[in-house]
Amino acid sequence: MTHLYMLRFDGVYCGPTENGVRKIFRFYPDETVIEATTAAGLSEIVPWLRKELFTESQHSIGRYRRCGPDIFVAATNAPGYGTIEYTGMLVSPDEIRIESRSLINGNQARYTVHFVPLGLEG
Repeated sequence: MTHLYMLRFDGVYCGPTENGVRKIFRFYPDETVIEATTAAGLSEIVPWLRKELFTESQHSIGRYRRCGPDIFVAATNAPGYGTIEYTGMLVSPDEIRIESRSLINGNQARYTVHFVPLGLEG
């Protein structure tokens, strides 16, 4: 039996650092997600991961949907740049196993993101 965990909205989910950068996801209760691929530290990047501040930047914004423990995300960068699709499974409230596929260049990856609580509001 698969347990249905809830996404957390009071922080961010962070991927492993590879080649000096990592992916950071911020989920909102209204099914909005902001994704950043960055070398910046959390204290530097988190203030910019807010919907009301989102503009055409290096971060991506999109929508997610849940189906049981599975989560599907499509996040698009600045207009004209492209979209990355993510398929994942919430294996605990603090961990999502993700497979990504870039519609920009075809790159694919698998990794796990871990929740970092930051006291954010959803």
